[in-house]
Amino acid sequence: MANVTRRFMADPVGFLRTIPCSCPAQFIGLRTLRLKIEYDPDDLPVAQIRTPNHGEDGTQFHLLGWMNEDVSTGYLNSGANYFFTGPLTGCTFAVDKNWYEPHVLHVNYTHHGAMDVGAMRATANWEMYEDTSILRWTDTPNITVVESHNRPEDERYNIFGVRGYLGWTFYQQVTRIVGNGNLQVRALYKLDTAF
Repeated sequence: MANVTRRFMADPVGFLRTIPCSCPAQFIGLRTLRLKIEYDPDDLPVAQIRTPNHGEDGTQFHLLGWMNEDVSTGYLNSGANYFFTGPLTGCTFAVDKNWYEPHVLHVNYTHHGAMDVGAMRATANWEMYEDTSILRWTDTPNITVVESHNRPEDERYNIFGVRGYLGWTFYQQVTRIVGNGNLQVRALYKLDTAF
């Protein structure tokens, strides 16, 4: 697989519009790591985010992990210009509307084998409430939430962030499984994180 980190860094949004990405991050919390992006459409048509070998191109990423029956949160800062979280296949992602040091959350709860949407919503609101209460003028937390429990069975959601000179911008990459089991980008949405 070819290291395409520089190609991604040159135009992250253009890259994500056409190339499905996979970021398996099964751990709790937010980590800042030096990572690379590998891609070979003839081998595996999904870009893989991995640790670079000594001397290989890579760059700093904030990586928000997840685990079954748990919640992962953290604050993005200037330690990296890119953010990824593991794929949303039933779980919930939330980000507060602070462009410069946003609070991010990935929660995954089940109840009797089904996604526990109520518990995930309550956790997102509770975890984000303290940080956003000073910034809001209503009783609704000032957050953007992506829920994946009601997605079509053949779709996966990936959340990415890019830090620019005006702060962080977040995107939801919607991929779908095609006939041969590979992923294909269906859409790329910019998340509304404006006040």
